[in-house]
Amino acid sequence: EVIDHAKSNKVKLRYRLIGMQDDWIELDNTRHINFNHIPTGDYILEVEAFRPHIDCEGKRISMKIQVLPPWWSTWWFRLLMTLLFFSAILLIFRRRMRKLEEEQIVLQKKVDERTTELKQALQDKDRLISVIAHDLKNPMFAIVGALETWIGKEKQMNDADKRSLIGDTYQSSLTLQREMLKLLDWAKSKRDEILCHPSDIDLRFVTNNVVL
Repeated sequence: EVIDHAKSNKVKLRYRLIGMQDDWIELDNTRHINFNHIPTGDYILEVEAFRPHIDCEGKRISMKIQVLPPWWSTWWFRLLMTLLFFSAILLIFRRRMRKLEEEQIVLQKKVDERTTELKQALQDKDRLISVIAHDLKNPMFAIVGALETWIGKEKQMNDADKRSLIGDTYQSSLTLQREMLKLLDWAKSKRDEILCHPSDIDLRFVTNNVVL
């Protein structure tokens, strides 16, 4: 076999990317270096010129290469996402607390209104009882006095006195009846004012406010 020494002395190129691939790769005639994907990091690209069939170190050049991460993998983007995440949680928490405070204010307002109405109703009741007691006292005493007179002086009374005493007792009874009707009408009006308004209530919210 004949060896062509002219071809064997032809200079060729090979390269390697230290940090990702330490083995030498021989370049073709186009002498283009292509990488499909290089991870983030620091590398050294070495290119060496050599002669086949000659066992000697060729001329070598190197170049440092730094592959930066994409913007979504940078530390500042991750820090920004972390801050936005916690800010969103804080915002949701503050809105929830504001809503609970508003519901508590509305609930407290309703309680205050009902308390005021109850106090007013109790004052009206006490005032009415005082007025009715005063109005019932006179006809009641008149009836009792007339009956005592009838029992004690029935034999000494003539027919005219008896009729007069019965008339006075009757008038006092009518007065007593009117006052009793007034009391019943007032009780009925207050009963009609007590209205039922069913509504949904957050028992957990109410319980937490009572416990806390």
